[in-house]
Amino acid sequence: MVEEFDVNSNECLLRKWKRAKDFGQATWEYEIGEEQKQFNPESDLMAVNKTSNPVFLRKDTESRFEWRVRNLPYPKETYIIEIDHTKQQIVLKTTNKKYYKRIDVPDLRRAGDLKLEESELAWKYQNNTVIISYDKPEKIIEIEKKKKSDI
Repeated sequence: MVEEFDVNSNECLLRKWKRAKDFGQATWEYEIGEEQKQFNPESDLMAVNKTSNPVFLRKDTESRFEWRVRNLPYPKETYIIEIDHTKQQIVLKTTNKKYYKRIDVPDLRRAGDLKLEESELAWKYQNNTVIISYDKPEKIIEIEKKKKSDI
């Protein structure tokens, strides 16, 4: 696991895990933040158009988990955000069935199988972006403070 923190705010900007595959090299799995791709004119003759496809990423604050889904052009009334209690995931879906995403919260599992609660979930829609936030439990906040003080 690799984590990158902002020096001034001590905010976690990036968390990635190296996951082994069955065959071949292991790849990085991004939990917080996103992979920084740089254009190489010798090998990258074509690139995916990122202006129209939805982009999903996580960006946490001190007191909340936060996920952003960019490039979703539907009206606010189209989105349904709920918690699937059986799988312990947050579900984002649209009434027009154009987008569906299950969001895992691995921090809660690592902290001892904490359960998701509806009262801690909030979301908003602005600038073609759905922002879903979930208040961190006290146990997670304590773990993060301890981890930061050990550095």
